[in-house]
Amino acid sequence: MVISPTNDHTQLLRFMLHLEKICNSDNHSASIISKGGSFDRGAFIAISSRSNSPADLLNEIGNMPEVEKVEEEPPGNGFSSRLSTLFAYAHLLHYVPRKRFRIILNGTKE
Repeated sequence: MVISPTNDHTQLLRFMLHLEKICNSDNHSASIISKGGSFDRGAFIAISSRSNSPADLLNEIGNMPEVEKVEEEPPGNGFSSRLSTLFAYAHLLHYVPRKRFRIILNGTKE
């Protein structure tokens, strides 16, 4: 998933901590395998889910107080150039996403 840049850096950190708690909870069989990026260009988080359908996890992410919107990016639709750079970095880590989601936090720059 890609998190759009935000004006509130503490909000991004709160989101990431909240996401870690959700992934580590007994309700979801998911784990964060990689994360990176920057405050001003956006961030990526690679999540491995042992579930065939991440719907419950995405619903819980969408209900976080920091999150304005969760969007699935269709294959080949592409992200903006700076977000594509983040995914290129993820590919260097041998991570090939099956699904891509864009997380828009409240107060994003875009």
